Amino acid sequence: AALAYAALDWRVFPLLPDKKIPATPHGFKDATTDPATIRRLFDNPCNLAICTGQGLYVLDIDVRDGKGGDDTLAAWERQYGTLPRTRSVKTWSGGQHYYFTHPGPLKKRPALGPGVDFQAEGGYVVAPPSIVNGQPYAWDEEGDPAPLPDWLLALILQKPFKIFSKGSRNV
Repeated sequence: AALAYAALDWRVFPLLPDKKIPATPHGFKDATTDPATIRRLFDNPCNLAICTGQGLYVLDIDVRDGKGGDDTLAAWERQYGTLPRTRSVKTWSGGQHYYFTHPGPLKKRPALGPGVDFQAEGGYVVAPPSIVNGQPYAWDEEGDPAPLPDWLLALILQKPFKIFSKGSRNV
């Protein structure tokens, strides 16, 4: 699987077995598309990560423990229109990763909305055929990632609101 992703020019690196934790000293900085390096890095049983950024971005919808990512996405789709059909992964916890392309560099946006993160430069996602907590990651939709929709790009580029409370400063 790692070699197949590298053939798509997606940088990969190993994760600890049954975990989402990098198995290399420098994590995503050790990601590569070089087949010889991949064979060496993936010589032992492990999970697999795809490095995001450099044109490949992932909208991460988390539904575990009532995080409500599916509700957030549904509200956005009612307001802005549905996500385009794109490559996607069903995660171990029942969430979803939606893969997109975009030509420019974009920053990660943890907590883009309740239960929604955006993985970009300096980030990564667990990829099939990884297993976490005994549950597999599996492709839900294959094919090429769609271009990032304009409405989602606008949400990603939007500056977070600053909320000030007495004696503290929250962003």
